[in-house]
Order: sequence, then structure tokens, then C-alpha cells
Amino acid sequence: MTGRIKGVNHTSFTVSDLERTMAYFTKVLGFAAHPISPRDPELVQTVTAIPGASMLVGYVEGYGQKVELVKYTGPDDCGKIESRSCDTGFAHFAVDVEGLDEVAAALKEHGVHPVGGIGYVAEGPNRGSRAMFLRDWDGVCIELIETVSAAQP
Repeated sequence: MTGRIKGVNHTSFTVSDLERTMAYFTKVLGFAAHPISPRDPELVQTVTAIPGASMLVGYVEGYGQKVELVKYTGPDDCGKIESRSCDTGFAHFAVDVEGLDEVAAALKEHGVHPVGGIGYVAEGPNRGSRAMFLRDWDGVCIELIETVSAAQP
């Protein structure tokens, strides 16, 4: 093979309200926002294979990551998926934090609520951390990971 991967370009989530989602990414998580812009419907329909697809896109960027937030404006029959973390195809976005409890409280003020409780990571690359999942109104799941001095039992 002569082709090669040069890097990861972005992670993307489809959302119902770009401004609202961008607000918690910028105000709580500290990402910088790029202007919201439309995408050419012909491009969107070609890439997604969805007739009538059109979208607006807002990027947020920070910590070496770009997150693409997409609001589909067509077709008329766009739906919403409801998945649990155990369901195949589920995805989440994880961020390293200091002050997990404070960040979680600030996200809650923006409508992003805990899925469960705070757990302690005893194995793997995040060993010695506290972690929790939070979910926004669209189902976008964010994991907060805070390194602590020692893993709890």
C-alpha cells in the first residue's frame, strides 16, 4: 500500500442545536469556536448517500482536538438515536480534567447530566483516575477523566 494515515482530523457529533452545544464546549470545556457555516448539499448527499441531506457545521477546537458539530437541515425525516454505552455503535468523547466534580456541575448547568456515578479506574492507561459519563439532550456522551493519586478499590 502506498497510502498512509497522517493523523486524525476530527471527531463529529450530529446535534439538534449548534449554538447550545457549542456553548458548553466553549464555556465549560474551554474549546474555541469556529463560525457556523453551511455545507454544499451536493457534497453532503454524495458523502452520506442520503437524498435531500443538507447541514450546518460548527467546529470547536482545543487541546489538540477538533470536534465537528453538525445540524442537519434536511431531509425532513431526520431522527434521533437512543443508545446505551453497551449498544454496538455507541460513541463518546473523553476529556482529561482537574476538578471533576466542578466540571460536572458546570456541565449540568448547561443541560449535560451524569449518566451514572463516579468510578475509580484500577487498570489500563487511565489507572489511578476517577471517571464519569455525562450526556446532553441529543445523547452526546462525554466522559470526564481526572487523575488522582491512587486508584480506589
